[in-house]
Amino acid sequence: MLQKILEDKKNILFCGIGGGFDIFVSLPFFYPYTLSSNICPYSFEVPKKHFVFTNVSHNYHPEELFKNNTYEVVDFTSISIPSAGVKPNIQIYKDIISKYNIDCIVMFDGGFDSILTGREIHRGTIVEDFVSMAAIKECIKDNLVLKENTYLICCGYGAEIEEKIYIKDIDKCISDLMPSIIDSGVLNQHSTEFKFYKTSYEAASELVKRKSHIHSRIIAAAEGKRGIFEEDNMFGKNEKLNVNYTDKMAEFILFKGWDVLERNKTLNELKNTMSFFECYNILILDII
Repeated sequence: MLQKILEDKKNILFCGIGGGFDIFVSLPFFYPYTLSSNICPYSFEVPKKHFVFTNVSHNYHPEELFKNNTYEVVDFTSISIPSAGVKPNIQIYKDIISKYNIDCIVMFDGGFDSILTGREIHRGTIVEDFVSMAAIKECIKDNLVLKENTYLICCGYGAEIEEKIYIKDIDKCISDLMPSIIDSGVLNQHSTEFKFYKTSYEAASELVKRKSHIHSRIIAAAEGKRGIFEEDNMFGKNEKLNVNYTDKMAEFILFKGWDVLERNKTLNELKNTMSFFECYNILILDII
Protein backbone atom coordinates (compact mmCIF):
# COMPACT_ATOMS: atom_id res chain seq x y z
CA MET A 1 0.00 0.00 0.00
CA LEU A 2 2.78 2.48 0.84
CA GLN A 3 4.34 1.90 -2.58
CA LYS A 4 0.98 2.78 -4.13
CA ILE A 5 0.78 5.94 -1.98
CA LEU A 6 4.26 7.03 -3.07
CA GLU A 7 3.61 6.53 -6.79
CA ASP A 8 3.04 10.21 -7.52
CA LYS A 9 5.45 11.58 -4.90
CA LYS A 10 8.81 13.01 -5.90
CA ASN A 11 10.68 13.93 -2.71
CA ILE A 12 9.91 11.78 0.30
CA LEU A 13 11.01 12.26 3.90
CA PHE A 14 11.46 8.97 5.77
CA CYS A 15 11.70 10.03 9.40
CA GLY A 16 12.93 7.81 12.23
CA ILE A 17 10.55 9.26 14.78
CA GLY A 18 12.71 8.51 17.82
CA GLY A 19 16.38 7.93 18.30
CA GLY A 20 18.62 4.99 17.69
CA PHE A 21 17.42 2.39 15.22
CA ASP A 22 13.88 3.64 14.50
CA ILE A 23 14.79 4.57 10.94
CA PHE A 24 15.53 0.92 10.15
CA VAL A 25 11.78 0.19 10.26
CA SER A 26 11.70 2.00 6.91
CA LEU A 27 13.98 -0.46 5.13
CA PRO A 28 11.41 -3.08 4.04
CA PHE A 29 9.42 -0.24 2.49
CA PHE A 30 12.49 1.42 0.96
CA TYR A 31 13.74 -1.77 -0.67
CA PRO A 32 11.66 -1.52 -3.89
CA TYR A 33 13.51 1.71 -4.73
CA THR A 34 16.98 0.17 -4.46
CA LEU A 35 19.17 -1.78 -6.84
CA SER A 36 20.63 -4.15 -4.27
CA SER A 37 22.35 -6.62 -6.54
CA ASN A 38 24.01 -8.30 -3.56
CA ILE A 39 20.56 -9.17 -2.20
CA CYS A 40 18.18 -9.31 -5.13
CA PRO A 41 18.90 -7.65 -8.49
CA TYR A 42 16.08 -5.68 -10.08
CA SER A 43 15.66 -5.73 -13.84
CA PHE A 44 13.05 -2.99 -14.11
CA GLU A 45 13.63 0.75 -14.14
CA VAL A 46 13.38 2.20 -10.61
CA PRO A 47 11.04 5.22 -10.35
CA LYS A 48 12.86 8.53 -10.10
CA LYS A 49 12.42 9.67 -6.53
CA HIS A 50 14.55 11.36 -3.91
CA PHE A 51 14.43 9.97 -0.37
CA VAL A 52 15.60 11.98 2.63
CA PHE A 53 16.22 9.92 5.77
CA THR A 54 16.28 11.60 9.18
CA ASN A 55 16.96 10.10 12.59
CA VAL A 56 17.66 11.56 16.02
CA SER A 57 21.37 11.37 16.88
CA HIS A 58 22.81 9.67 19.93
CA ASN A 59 26.40 9.06 20.93
CA TYR A 60 26.15 6.19 18.47
CA HIS A 61 24.90 6.69 14.94
CA PRO A 62 23.41 3.61 13.29
CA GLU A 63 21.89 5.90 10.67
CA GLU A 64 25.42 6.63 9.45
CA LEU A 65 25.18 3.34 7.58
CA PHE A 66 22.87 5.11 5.14
CA LYS A 67 25.72 7.44 4.21
CA ASN A 68 27.88 4.46 3.28
CA ASN A 69 26.17 3.78 0.00
CA THR A 70 26.75 0.04 0.09
CA TYR A 71 23.68 -0.54 -2.03
CA GLU A 72 22.85 1.38 -5.16
CA VAL A 73 19.98 3.81 -4.74
CA VAL A 74 18.44 6.13 -7.26
CA ASP A 75 18.76 9.19 -5.05
CA PHE A 76 18.85 9.60 -1.29
CA THR A 77 20.17 11.81 1.51
CA SER A 78 20.74 10.97 5.19
CA ILE A 79 20.52 13.61 7.92
CA SER A 80 21.10 13.25 11.67
CA ILE A 81 18.74 15.41 13.73
CA PRO A 82 20.21 16.76 16.99
CA SER A 83 18.59 15.76 20.28
CA ALA A 84 17.04 19.10 21.19
CA GLY A 85 13.73 20.78 21.94
CA VAL A 86 10.86 21.21 19.53
CA LYS A 87 11.49 24.85 18.57
CA PRO A 88 14.99 24.24 17.10
CA ASN A 89 13.74 21.08 15.39
CA ILE A 90 10.84 22.92 13.77
CA GLN A 91 13.37 25.08 11.94
CA ILE A 92 15.50 22.06 11.02
CA TYR A 93 12.52 20.25 9.50
CA LYS A 94 11.35 23.43 7.75
CA ASP A 95 14.81 23.78 6.20
CA ILE A 96 14.81 20.14 5.09
CA ILE A 97 11.32 20.41 3.60
CA SER A 98 12.28 23.60 1.77
CA LYS A 99 15.71 22.47 0.55
CA TYR A 100 14.53 19.10 -0.78
CA ASN A 101 11.00 20.14 -1.83
CA ILE A 102 9.49 17.43 0.35
CA ASP A 103 5.97 16.48 -0.76
CA CYS A 104 5.41 13.49 1.56
CA ILE A 105 6.46 12.56 5.10
CA VAL A 106 6.49 9.00 6.41
CA MET A 107 7.34 8.62 10.10
CA PHE A 108 8.67 5.27 11.33
CA ASP A 109 8.63 3.87 14.86
CA GLY A 110 10.23 0.71 16.18
CA GLY A 111 7.52 -0.08 18.70
CA PHE A 112 4.22 1.71 19.25
CA ASP A 113 4.93 4.37 21.86
CA SER A 114 4.51 7.08 19.20
CA ILE A 115 0.74 6.49 19.21
CA LEU A 116 0.47 7.07 22.98
CA THR A 117 -1.21 10.28 24.14
CA GLY A 118 1.43 11.25 26.72
CA ARG A 119 -1.11 10.94 29.53
CA GLU A 120 -0.51 7.27 30.27
CA ILE A 121 1.13 6.25 33.58
CA HIS A 122 3.84 4.24 31.82
CA ARG A 123 5.08 6.32 28.88
CA GLY A 124 8.23 4.51 27.86
CA THR A 125 10.76 6.54 25.89
CA ILE A 126 8.32 8.95 24.29
CA VAL A 127 10.39 12.13 24.58
CA GLU A 128 12.34 11.90 21.32
CA ASP A 129 9.29 10.55 19.49
CA PHE A 130 7.11 13.42 20.68
CA VAL A 131 9.77 16.05 19.92
CA SER A 132 9.98 14.90 16.30
CA MET A 133 6.21 14.58 16.01
CA ALA A 134 5.58 18.02 17.51
CA ALA A 135 8.06 19.62 15.10
CA ILE A 136 6.53 17.87 12.10
CA LYS A 137 3.04 18.82 13.29
CA GLU A 138 4.00 22.52 13.30
CA CYS A 139 5.40 22.22 9.76
CA ILE A 140 2.13 20.72 8.58
CA LYS A 141 0.12 23.43 10.35
CA ASP A 142 2.22 25.94 8.39
CA ASN A 143 1.12 24.16 5.18
CA LEU A 144 4.65 23.08 4.25
CA VAL A 145 3.38 19.53 3.63
CA LEU A 146 -0.24 18.50 3.12
CA LYS A 147 -1.91 16.72 6.03
CA GLU A 148 -3.03 13.92 3.75
CA ASN A 149 0.58 13.32 2.64
CA THR A 150 1.76 12.45 6.15
CA TYR A 151 1.92 8.86 7.42
CA LEU A 152 3.17 6.82 10.39
CA ILE A 153 4.31 3.19 10.32
CA CYS A 154 4.80 1.28 13.57
CA CYS A 155 6.26 -2.21 13.94
CA GLY A 156 7.21 -4.23 17.01
CA TYR A 157 4.01 -4.73 19.00
CA GLY A 158 4.90 -6.02 22.47
CA ALA A 159 8.66 -5.55 21.99
CA GLU A 160 8.96 -2.53 24.29
CA ILE A 161 9.39 -4.55 27.49
CA GLU A 162 12.31 -2.54 28.88
CA GLU A 163 10.27 0.63 28.48
CA LYS A 164 7.58 -0.90 30.74
CA ILE A 165 4.76 0.28 28.49
CA TYR A 166 1.40 -1.28 29.32
CA ILE A 167 0.21 -3.29 26.33
CA LYS A 168 -3.38 -2.36 27.28
CA ASP A 169 -2.49 1.30 26.60
CA ILE A 170 -1.17 0.40 23.14
CA ASP A 171 -4.30 -1.66 22.46
CA LYS A 172 -6.53 1.27 23.45
CA CYS A 173 -4.62 3.65 21.18
CA ILE A 174 -4.82 1.24 18.25
CA SER A 175 -8.54 0.86 18.89
CA ASP A 176 -9.04 4.63 19.04
CA LEU A 177 -7.07 5.05 15.81
CA MET A 178 -8.82 2.23 13.95
CA PRO A 179 -10.49 4.64 11.46
CA SER A 180 -7.01 6.03 10.71
CA ILE A 181 -5.41 2.69 9.82
CA ILE A 182 -4.69 2.49 6.09
CA ASP A 183 -2.96 -0.87 5.96
CA SER A 184 -1.31 -3.57 8.05
CA GLY A 185 0.70 -6.68 7.39
CA VAL A 186 3.26 -9.09 8.79
CA LEU A 187 6.91 -9.09 7.73
CA ASN A 188 7.68 -12.21 5.70
CA GLN A 189 11.03 -13.78 6.53
CA HIS A 190 11.31 -15.20 3.02
CA SER A 191 10.81 -11.88 1.22
CA THR A 192 13.70 -9.92 -0.24
CA GLU A 193 12.43 -6.84 1.60
CA PHE A 194 12.82 -8.59 4.95
CA LYS A 195 16.26 -9.96 4.07
CA PHE A 196 17.36 -6.45 3.08
CA TYR A 197 16.08 -5.08 6.39
CA LYS A 198 17.70 -7.83 8.47
CA THR A 199 21.05 -7.61 6.66
CA SER A 200 21.16 -3.81 6.97
CA TYR A 201 20.21 -3.84 10.65
CA GLU A 202 22.82 -6.48 11.50
CA ALA A 203 25.50 -4.52 9.62
CA ALA A 204 24.59 -1.34 11.51
CA SER A 205 24.47 -3.16 14.84
CA GLU A 206 27.94 -4.53 14.23
CA LEU A 207 29.17 -1.10 13.13
CA VAL A 208 28.10 0.63 16.36
CA LYS A 209 28.61 -2.42 18.62
CA ARG A 210 25.09 -2.12 19.96
CA LYS A 211 21.92 -4.15 19.51
CA SER A 212 18.38 -2.86 19.30
CA HIS A 213 16.02 -4.86 21.51
CA ILE A 214 13.13 -3.82 19.27
CA HIS A 215 14.64 -4.96 15.97
CA SER A 216 16.15 -8.11 17.47
CA ARG A 217 12.68 -9.13 18.61
CA ILE A 218 10.91 -8.09 15.39
CA ILE A 219 13.35 -10.20 13.38
CA ALA A 220 13.03 -13.19 15.73
CA ALA A 221 9.22 -12.97 15.58
CA ALA A 222 9.24 -12.71 11.79
CA GLU A 223 11.43 -15.82 11.69
CA GLY A 224 8.90 -17.78 13.70
CA LYS A 225 9.86 -17.43 17.37
CA ARG A 226 6.72 -17.89 19.50
CA GLY A 227 5.96 -18.11 23.19
CA ILE A 228 7.21 -16.46 26.39
CA PHE A 229 10.98 -16.34 26.86
CA GLU A 230 13.07 -15.04 29.73
CA GLU A 231 15.63 -12.54 28.44
CA ASP A 232 18.20 -10.12 29.83
CA ASN A 233 17.15 -6.49 30.12
CA MET A 234 18.78 -4.92 27.06
CA PHE A 235 18.91 -1.52 28.75
CA GLY A 236 21.75 -2.91 30.85
CA LYS A 237 19.80 -3.44 34.07
CA ASN A 238 20.56 -6.57 36.06
CA GLU A 239 17.17 -8.20 35.70
CA LYS A 240 15.32 -10.77 33.63
CA LEU A 241 12.28 -9.95 31.54
CA ASN A 242 9.53 -12.12 30.11
CA VAL A 243 9.10 -11.43 26.39
CA ASN A 244 6.01 -12.78 24.64
CA TYR A 245 6.74 -13.49 20.98
CA THR A 246 3.55 -13.39 18.88
CA ASP A 247 2.55 -12.90 15.25
CA LYS A 248 1.74 -9.27 16.10
CA MET A 249 5.35 -8.51 17.07
CA ALA A 250 6.32 -8.77 13.39
CA GLU A 251 3.25 -6.83 12.22
CA PHE A 252 3.42 -3.29 10.86
CA ILE A 253 0.54 -0.82 10.90
CA LEU A 254 0.29 2.14 8.53
CA PHE A 255 -1.61 5.09 10.03
CA LYS A 256 -2.76 8.40 8.61
CA GLY A 257 -0.03 10.54 10.16
CA TRP A 258 -2.01 13.72 10.69
CA ASP A 259 -4.71 11.84 12.61
CA VAL A 260 -2.08 10.56 15.06
CA LEU A 261 -0.52 14.02 15.43
CA GLU A 262 -3.83 15.82 15.85
CA ARG A 263 -5.12 13.30 18.41
CA ASN A 264 -2.05 13.84 20.60
CA LYS A 265 -2.80 17.10 22.44
CA THR A 266 0.40 16.75 24.51
CA LEU A 267 2.41 17.78 21.45
CA ASN A 268 0.99 21.30 21.71
CA GLU A 269 2.64 21.69 25.14
CA LEU A 270 6.07 21.11 23.62
CA LYS A 271 6.16 23.48 20.66
CA ASN A 272 8.06 26.30 22.44
CA THR A 273 10.66 24.09 24.15
CA MET A 274 14.30 24.75 23.34
CA SER A 275 15.96 21.68 24.87
CA PHE A 276 15.43 17.95 25.22
CA PHE A 277 15.40 18.35 29.01
CA GLU A 278 12.51 20.83 28.88
CA CYS A 279 10.52 18.22 26.98
CA TYR A 280 11.58 15.54 29.46
CA ASN A 281 10.36 17.70 32.33
CA ILE A 282 6.96 18.11 30.69
CA LEU A 283 6.50 14.50 29.56
CA ILE A 284 8.16 12.43 32.27
CA LEU A 285 8.92 14.27 35.51
CA ASP A 286 5.28 14.96 36.32
CA ILE A 287 4.72 11.24 36.90
CA ILE A 288 7.82 10.56 39.04
